[in-house]
Amino acid sequence: MAENEFTLSPIQEPETAAHLCQQFSYTKEVWTLVPNDDGEVERWWTRSLEPLNRRQGRSMAAYKILTAWNIWKERNRRVFEGKSQRPIQVFDMIQHEVKMR
Repeated sequence: MAENEFTLSPIQEPETAAHLCQQFSYTKEVWTLVPNDDGEVERWWTRSLEPLNRRQGRSMAAYKILTAWNIWKERNRRVFEGKSQRPIQVFDMIQHEVKMR
């Protein structure tokens, strides 16, 4: 991936919640690492939670929330600290947090 694809900047792309959590190319790459992602987060959320029992649904919801949270933290790391991580590194952090739950 080219370096500019790892740069979050409102000048390059609009910084809206939907953009940061779903549409940004970096975000899409992180979501594809999460089990059962088809690229459409909202549809994926509903479809993946419907068939699960309460305990399983809560676990899957936590996974998804932690993914969005870690994408936000990565955005802040880039904007405020000038540091960045590759999508697989963010995914590793997500997996670690899920295991700690």
